[in-house]
Amino acid sequence: MLDRIDQNRYHLLETIIEHSGTLPDIGMKAANLEPLRDFGLVFPVIHHKQKILCMPAELRAVFSQCDGPELKRLMKRNTQWICLTHGMLHYYGVMGIRPLMEKVEP
Repeated sequence: MLDRIDQNRYHLLETIIEHSGTLPDIGMKAANLEPLRDFGLVFPVIHHKQKILCMPAELRAVFSQCDGPELKRLMKRNTQWICLTHGMLHYYGVMGIRPLMEKVEP
């Protein structure tokens, strides 16, 4: 799952790990949180009437073990693909997955 994240989600995971696995939910974009939540990497919880994001210790250990040059390379590539895709969809309008992939590959 980590090979599918972009820079924003990567930095969010890093920040959560730096804060011992919890981070107050300060109105982060749902688009950044949903994939991490759907993959079971972070969990939104309410603790002392405050919304926070939580990442279990076992997952923090796995992330730290996998973090390195290869993951950073994949993350940068994914970020570029997302930017290209957004730009092409803005330019071309609605596209199917096959025509989109044919445009992104070059």
